[in-house]
Amino acid sequence: MNGFSGTVLFADTVPNGLTCGAITPNNITANGNATLSCNSKTQSVYSVTIQATSGSLSHSTNVSFAFGTPPNFAISSTQPLRVEAGSNTSSTITVNLIHGFNGTVVLTEAAPSNLDCGPISPASVTGNSTASISCRPTAASTYPVTITGTSGNLVHTSTFFITAVDFYLSTNPTSISLNINATGAVTITVGPLNGFGGNVTLDSSSPTGLMTTLSDNSVIGSGSLSLEVKSDTVGTYIVVISGSSGSLIRTATLTVHVGKHVPPILTVPSAETVKQLATISFVVNATDQSIPSPATLTLSAAHLPEGASFATIQGAVPVSGVFSWTPGPTTIPGIYTINFTVTDGLSSTEANISITVVATNVLPVIIAPGPRNTSAGATLDFTVTASDPTGFGGTVTLSATGLASNMAFDAATGSFSFTPSRSQSGQTFMVNFTATDSNNRSWTSTQTVMIHVENAGNTPGSTPSTQPPPEVSGSSCLTCGLESAILAVAWFIFIGAVIGVISSVAFLTIRSRAKLLNKPMRLRSRLFTKTLRSADNPIRSGIDGKKAAKHRTKRKTEHH
Repeated sequence: MNGFSGTVLFADTVPNGLTCGAITPNNITANGNATLSCNSKTQSVYSVTIQATSGSLSHSTNVSFAFGTPPNFAISSTQPLRVEAGSNTSSTITVNLIHGFNGTVVLTEAAPSNLDCGPISPASVTGNSTASISCRPTAASTYPVTITGTSGNLVHTSTFFITAVDFYLSTNPTSISLNINATGAVTITVGPLNGFGGNVTLDSSSPTGLMTTLSDNSVIGSGSLSLEVKSDTVGTYIVVISGSSGSLIRTATLTVHVGKHVPPILTVPSAETVKQLATISFVVNATDQSIPSPATLTLSAAHLPEGASFATIQGAVPVSGVFSWTPGPTTIPGIYTINFTVTDGLSSTEANISITVVATNVLPVIIAPGPRNTSAGATLDFTVTASDPTGFGGTVTLSATGLASNMAFDAATGSFSFTPSRSQSGQTFMVNFTATDSNNRSWTSTQTVMIHVENAGNTPGSTPSTQPPPEVSGSSCLTCGLESAILAVAWFIFIGAVIGVISSVAFLTIRSRAKLLNKPMRLRSRLFTKTLRSADNPIRSGIDGKKAAKHRTKRKTEHH
């Protein structure tokens, strides 16, 4: 102004929330323009002070930067109504421009499995526009579909849901078997899927030779009804039950087996008799004459007595099993009834057999001690017991034979007592104990006890006994001195063996010396023989001794 030609310097004061670059250029000479650029992430109005100086001159001005909503767009989609599975439904997509947005928005979709969606039409829009998408659910469910709009760095999404409904149809059972001219019934059930509530119309096929009747022909939402079938011809029939609602059609299948069914046939013996400890065995047979024949028969037994065996059999017609039983000695004689059952899954047949168990001739068991030793004046006591091993025989009684006059036996308690007299020393007594079953006197068991009375020690003319004195009870056994006898015999054998060895060594030594001293040795041999002979004759031994002394004197003289 007024011819100013100096240089003006610029500076700025920037408030918080606003970011500014440098003033460009930062000085001007005379006349000119400079630029300041600023930005902010927050919507607001910011005041920036610009200061210009040149020497002593200074001027300032305020600049306002207003930041508002940036250009943008919004996306939305409509929510379809419920749709039947397998049917198409669509949604409308809307794009709205905001704050002067004028870009192009590209549209894409993301759909889950079991939902087939076509492409969005159109795939991109400019300005405020709409697009559409069509989808078809293949099963009853709720499916989320996400629409994405993209323009540069701007990305917006919208999600809508497709609810698909359906119903199912079932039969219970799925297969039925019946006799000719008999009526069979099954239950038909309509069930909702994912909130289905429509009206379902029902129908059933009638194969040739089979009559079918539904109890009702429609169900709303869900429910059950019955289907009856009947035929006068043997065969297998397939019935198709169909249900429809709008575009939905569902079916169920029933297999009907029409035949001539009769109960299975079971063959068992009428009655059997077996003795205790004997084995009874027989075969049980089962068959079925139904048309068609059942797939399997199951043969089993009940009320088997203890120890009897019969395995449950399951198999194709016919089947058979083996019954086996060996009544033990504790099996109570009497009648045992066993039940056999065969079933084909539809009907069963039972048969019973009565087995009579009779008692076996089992002898009583008697328990008596083994051989016993005693001595005169000592008392020998023991007890004999007897019992019936079966537990079902009569009373078992005891008796004894071979008793000496001073032997006592109590048949009721089985107690035996014997105190031998001195006159019975050295004698051996055989006492027989017998157990008898009172049900049959021929059922007896006998056991013999041998009793030996040892010689009384230190009697006149007898050799004193080397055995220890008997116990007070007098009870002992005949084999008690066996160990000492064996040891004595062993010592005799050992001493004999030693003598034999010494004799053999002496004999060999004599023969060896005989070779070295031929003649003198023969003399020694003769003298040795005479000496042995004289050992048996004392008089002869004295004479031979003198001769031997003379020979020794003569031999010494010869050697000298």
